Amino acid sequence: MPTKHIIKDLSLPFTLKHSIEKTVETYPNEWIVIHEALQNAIDAIQRSGKSQGHVKILMDLDNETVAVEDDGEGFPFDISLFGFGASNKDPSDYRISGEIGVGIKTVIASTKDFELWATYIDEKTGTLKKWHCIITDGYRFLKGLKDDIDINYDDPVEVDKEGETGTKVKYSFPEGERRVLEFLLRQIYDGYFSIGRIHDDLAKDITDKLKLAIEHYFRTTGYAANVNNLLNVYSSVPTEITIAISCGTNSLKLLPEEFRKIFKNKGLLTVTFRNTYWDVEEVINRSKKPRPALIGYPTKTPFPGEGGYIGSYNTNFIYVQKFTEWSEIQKLISNPRSRPPPDPSYYKTYFERYVAGIYLVVGGREALRKYLLDFPRSRFIAASGIPSSHDIHTPTDVGGLGYINNICFIVNIKQKLTYGKQTIKNPWLLGRMYEFFKDAFRATLTHSAQCISGRVYEYPPILVTSPTEVISRPDLNLPISKIKKIPQEEVELIALFFELVGRGYIKDYDIWALSTREPYDGKVLIHYEGISINPPHSDKDLNNMEFKVYLSDLIDDFETGRKLSSDLHLIIVWEDDFDEKYPTGHLSYEVIPAESSILLKEYSLKHVNKVLRDRRIGTEIPILEIKQIVEDIRSSEVQ
Repeated sequence: MPTKHIIKDLSLPFTLKHSIEKTVETYPNEWIVIHEALQNAIDAIQRSGKSQGHVKILMDLDNETVAVEDDGEGFPFDISLFGFGASNKDPSDYRISGEIGVGIKTVIASTKDFELWATYIDEKTGTLKKWHCIITDGYRFLKGLKDDIDINYDDPVEVDKEGETGTKVKYSFPEGERRVLEFLLRQIYDGYFSIGRIHDDLAKDITDKLKLAIEHYFRTTGYAANVNNLLNVYSSVPTEITIAISCGTNSLKLLPEEFRKIFKNKGLLTVTFRNTYWDVEEVINRSKKPRPALIGYPTKTPFPGEGGYIGSYNTNFIYVQKFTEWSEIQKLISNPRSRPPPDPSYYKTYFERYVAGIYLVVGGREALRKYLLDFPRSRFIAASGIPSSHDIHTPTDVGGLGYINNICFIVNIKQKLTYGKQTIKNPWLLGRMYEFFKDAFRATLTHSAQCISGRVYEYPPILVTSPTEVISRPDLNLPISKIKKIPQEEVELIALFFELVGRGYIKDYDIWALSTREPYDGKVLIHYEGISINPPHSDKDLNNMEFKVYLSDLIDDFETGRKLSSDLHLIIVWEDDFDEKYPTGHLSYEVIPAESSILLKEYSLKHVNKVLRDRRIGTEIPILEIKQIVEDIRSSEVQ
């Protein structure tokens, strides 16, 4: 087989290794494991011009291999396309997810063996041809163990004219590395699967519940979660996706107990679904006991009347609405009773140019939990149909906050995701989106939720712990403290933190504000050792902080979209329970020692021995663990 070298033969700069390293770091692990190959397959079908397509994915947990096969246009015989940044995609086509020629190369640079088989139509001769290539030890290039990435390939040969075009890629991960496929299943288990999370009306047994959880994961994450198809804008070729997961005895012990039972009996689990974002109407129709749905434009019910009115109170209904034109979208902020009334002209230009549509669901909390499967993310922005990491933050100053959990929506904008497939690079557009939905909550959405859900309390009732429960709790055993019990509530942790600050045991953290209404608990000025800090001149000079009794509570907030790791600069916890909560690790987050942190490499932070790292975007957040500080105080008192 002839051999090409990506760096040398494609005349790429030798500094490319560093660029590839940084690029790979921006991609979440699950993107490299499965989503990038899936994106290429879906895009190949889109460009093929077929009326429908099919993608087959096989994940073999025992051998740590992934195979992705599609019946799209076929990967052309063009070695230059393996160069980082090379692409044959049209960036102006909003039906195409990828455009910058990086995604699948992150897979090559992260795997031990990468193999490709393709059947395509030669543009020069018009004949059907097939070819094959092998790339080995791509991961060794990033580790500095190789100077180049070698491609061994067979020259194309003509095949029967009646044959089908298509591509198959198969890749495996390095031995001794973290078992990424089990890790992906753990991610699905932690975020999407539980016996109580999936209603019995939607799945007859635990195997069907796992299948539904896998489908839910793919249809709310990555390229199978196509919002364009949900809204019928820039709709792509309908594509059926089949996920097959193979698990033998070698991998069973690494899986959660419920999964072990399923795979022990079946060995192979297969799930098939369409490349469309999770559709409430579809799920309602699947249910054994479907709940009535008020489907809005263009069928039964026009969008809410004045102030968001959509009818009388009825928690038995779910209201579903799709907006694709500005004339419809502006009704979300049309309420002459609002003070001051929002000005549609302020948003008109941006929305007509950039917004492809909005998908809105309003319903009772119980109904939404059932049909959206507890919606890991309630309100967010999609870019060209693909979910981004940008959530629409819950407003804190518009009233009616008790109804927030009755409102879910996706706004789909005509933008492309940046490297890492997480963020959108237009801050002005994002800012305008946030402003619009703040006005929408104030003008119509809260009233719409009231119409469906009836009256709810603004705040949940306060639960009082009985004295016997307090007395029986574990003692703090810290003589210098007026707090006698180990914290079990955030307010107790906050009190203990400030007591230790007041007594001089915790230094170099200036707390400027605390809040129960803002998205985060407070604003802090952090003093890194060796850096002189000027007094803050505006809120931009302050950092967001969050109190949590256990670190896993914060990760739950990240997974459900209530908090964003990119917004936080300090976590104060009683105890880091990460290893206990995630014994096999977490796909998106890891706790690393402070000395291994890029953030704290040059300048340390007092009392901080570890950092929470978001693998998807590289964010690092210092962890201040109060339990460790208390133990240090006890030790010093004994000495």
